Amino acid sequence: MTAAERTKHFLDHIGLTEREFNRRTGFSNGLLSGAVKKGRALGSDKLESILRAFPELDPEWLLTGEGPMLREEVKPT
Repeated sequence: MTAAERTKHFLDHIGLTEREFNRRTGFSNGLLSGAVKKGRALGSDKLESILRAFPELDPEWLLTGEGPMLREEVKPT
């Protein structure tokens, strides 16, 4: 699973639309869904934006798929 696929999984888990995700991260429409569809990697700037917008998301899980998806010490926004 790629970081883009894990991001999509996270959004599904918290019940957030891609539109709201784009608003929070400043991504253009279709960036995430396009990356998932085409198996593209997200750049480090995009990953940083995701982690800033969603501090409850565990960075290790996002990058590697290892460990828990959510950080225990941070409550969702």
